[in-house]
Amino acid sequence: MNNQPDTKSKNTFYLICKVLSLAGFLLFVNPLQAQIQDEFTPRTGQLTSVGKTGFPFAAQSFYSNVNVVRHIGIWLAESSPQGQVTISIAPDLNGYPNLNNILYESSLMDPGPLGQWFIDSSLTLSVIQGQKYWILADGYNNAGSSGAAHVGTSSSFTDTGEDLIYALNALPTWDTLQGSRLAIRVNGDTCSFAGNIFVNSIASFCQGDSAQLVANPGFAQYLWSMGDTTSSIWVSSAGTFVLTVFDSLGCAAIDTGYAFSYGAPNFSLGPDLEDCPSTQFDLTAPLGAYTYLWSTGDTVFTIRVDQEGTYYLEVTNVFGCTGIDSVEVTLLPTPSPDLGGDSLICQGKVRVIDAGAGYSSYFWSDGQTTRSVVVTTTGSVSVVVLDSNGCLGSSNTVKTTVVPRPGQPTISKNGDLLTASQAFAYQWLLETSPISNATAQTWFPLATGNYAVQITDTNGCTNQSTELYVVTEVGMDDIPGGFSPNGDGINDYFEVVGLEFFPGNEFRVFNRWGNVVYETTDFQGAWNGMGNSGKPLPDATYIYILDLKNGAPPFQGTVVINR
Repeated sequence: MNNQPDTKSKNTFYLICKVLSLAGFLLFVNPLQAQIQDEFTPRTGQLTSVGKTGFPFAAQSFYSNVNVVRHIGIWLAESSPQGQVTISIAPDLNGYPNLNNILYESSLMDPGPLGQWFIDSSLTLSVIQGQKYWILADGYNNAGSSGAAHVGTSSSFTDTGEDLIYALNALPTWDTLQGSRLAIRVNGDTCSFAGNIFVNSIASFCQGDSAQLVANPGFAQYLWSMGDTTSSIWVSSAGTFVLTVFDSLGCAAIDTGYAFSYGAPNFSLGPDLEDCPSTQFDLTAPLGAYTYLWSTGDTVFTIRVDQEGTYYLEVTNVFGCTGIDSVEVTLLPTPSPDLGGDSLICQGKVRVIDAGAGYSSYFWSDGQTTRSVVVTTTGSVSVVVLDSNGCLGSSNTVKTTVVPRPGQPTISKNGDLLTASQAFAYQWLLETSPISNATAQTWFPLATGNYAVQITDTNGCTNQSTELYVVTEVGMDDIPGGFSPNGDGINDYFEVVGLEFFPGNEFRVFNRWGNVVYETTDFQGAWNGMGNSGKPLPDATYIYILDLKNGAPPFQGTVVINR
């Protein structure tokens, strides 16, 4: 801003000579240069009897063109050499002097020659430029005065054009002396200002931020419109900020700073994104006069991403204000059905391969579209599934190998003993049901019925023999009625065949008086006639009880020992 005076002595910014505080307000005045000069105005007309005791005192209004008054005066022709005059300045109150707020009152001034200016140059009175004031003239000792004249104009004051007023009492009650004006003079200081007030008078910032308005250094005082007194201020809201500066002579200048607040770009990258793996996402910035900075480092309008994570975008407008938004990219889990491992199946068997539940569609490598497939031949298979999110996933590939079954086993019978042909493992069956603990190559039948054997090879494949009907059980016909334990090798033992297949059996022998003379458990079917005492029992007829502990009634009979 150019603040040098132009050729018409009008400054491009406000010049004021003082800032004063009246009634608690800071007031600023318009710029004009003040000149110290007499008021060479016509002094025509008459004003008589200026005094306090029974005589009037007079007042003349004017507008101040300065803000510091250093000389005041009136033009009077004293008619009495004893009379004295005081000159006062009062503000205006509803068109009349405010005598309750006298701003300045001079000392008594002695009379002088007729037609003399009574001048007081001992004051420094701050006033408000452009405001209405009154000069009051008051005589003492009934001094008669004359010399009223038309009020002229000067650079220090402007005539209000109002008539002279006077009062005859101290209340006062004012009267108008129409057509007459008191010749007054009001002189102040001349102020001039050069140079810029502001270093920067415009502060631009983003909402929520602040910036500085900075004045030039070197002024004696600074006064901002909000009351700050520093050379610079931080502002955080838009508006105009008036600054008044004062030099060392008390002269002041006014300039205005401007603050502009700009909003950040308001935008959205949209809702968070999720999709199947391998999906590519296009993230797009808002249109406008912006610059862009993505968290990937890209500065383009649109970026394409294929990794999950949080992506940020900073958008900056032409005012340097930045808005930020983010979007979360989530890659959904890939379906991964597990078909298990490779497997062998025996010829004639099937393998069911299950892809598992929870998928919308199944696409097997052999063309099937069911959840599971049945495999009967050697080969490999895999599946692609579609889940509820629309994502595809592939399984592992499993191989199935069909191996031959072992040959059909045979059973040979040696007495009551059954023997299977050679194999890896055995399971004997009676009437097609497995016999508990019958897993050896041989088996001694315990009951009459159809016997078979199932064999298993090292691959877990099985085959079963044809059934063999066997009649074999312990009965009364199998228990001898007597024996001769004399050591001749002939019929020396009481023998019962097959008792080894009845573990836990009990065998007891009683004499004719009912006494137990011999007893044993797990009887193996060969008794030599010894008693419980370890001595041979005498020849006699004895009673025996044989309990097989198989749920059947015990066998009971007599046996004769005859040596």
